[in-house]
Amino acid sequence: MPVEQESGAALTAEVAGIIRKKHLAGADAAVKFLPSERDLAKKLGVSRTTVRHALGLLETEGLIRAEHGRGYRRLPKSSALAAGSRIAILRPLGSGGISDQLAASLQRVALGQGAQVLSLGPAELSARSVSDSLVEAKVWGVVLTLDDPEMHRAIQEAGLPCVAVDCASRALDIDYVNQDNFGGAAQAAEHLLSKGHRRIAWFGPVAETPQSLERFAGAGSAFTRHGAELPRGLIVPPAGDREAAAREMLSRPDRPTAVLAMWLGEVQAVCRAARSLKLVPGRDLDVVGWSNEEVYREQIVREFGAAGAPPMVVWSTDEMARVAVARLEWRLRDRELRPLRISIPTRLVLPAEGIKEERA
Repeated sequence: MPVEQESGAALTAEVAGIIRKKHLAGADAAVKFLPSERDLAKKLGVSRTTVRHALGLLETEGLIRAEHGRGYRRLPKSSALAAGSRIAILRPLGSGGISDQLAASLQRVALGQGAQVLSLGPAELSARSVSDSLVEAKVWGVVLTLDDPEMHRAIQEAGLPCVAVDCASRALDIDYVNQDNFGGAAQAAEHLLSKGHRRIAWFGPVAETPQSLERFAGAGSAFTRHGAELPRGLIVPPAGDREAAAREMLSRPDRPTAVLAMWLGEVQAVCRAARSLKLVPGRDLDVVGWSNEEVYREQIVREFGAAGAPPMVVWSTDEMARVAVARLEWRLRDRELRPLRISIPTRLVLPAEGIKEERA
């Protein structure tokens, strides 16, 4: 008997329930798109208006998505990170470095809830192959650490929520979770300026990426507050051998008394060059660097010793992973959320504070 004999909200809910059972959890659950509104109306014996309202209800539940010219696409059934669920991190092939640390942080976040992380370097696979594999693996959300419009498009079409983490570019129409580049560099410059330094060098890229430009602008904001400016002759974007470039900068007759080195490789190069020139930190030269907390503890303190480590702007990959997962969960609940730019807070760690942190 047709279900059209009922009316209003009750009928809409009943039709939505039938579609949910037969087409979203039943034998044809593997089909990517639902039958057309016309076909559903004919099979269920209801009007297309009723079917459209029922489909709208299922769309608000995050079970389907209307795609112009294609119909209603089935979406992954997961609703949040939970025991047995999976998220994926897609990374540049052979990336290492921060991508490895983020993958480890995501794994810790997932394991805390009994879930899993699939870590993939998809550069050798087509975007469509990767997205199909993620759906087959029952992944419910994706973290990108690479700027790949084709990959992002394929993931969106598969109905998977996606967030970009620590990506240099801002080209995708997607949530971005990054370090507070502007605020961190402002903290670093403020520290040196408050110690009375004015011949402060900028050692590192300036406008190569949005990240470098944000950091340069953050440092510039601190100089402006102090009525000063970065000396143009001491803006040194190193090319090639960073340690040789740092040694050349520190060997000048008008060498800087302090250096902003807002990248891990740059701060290491400046500190090694200073040691080779017998410059004493805190007397001949002050340096502020940039690192995540994990690398600060495991590499910087180990290389320089806790007391000899330079002041560093630090941030947490674990916090970045928690925010990324939370944003994926928000997107599962509300697919219409507009993309955000989220900045993970930074803090300036002085050598003495670093020693306390290590003992804690």
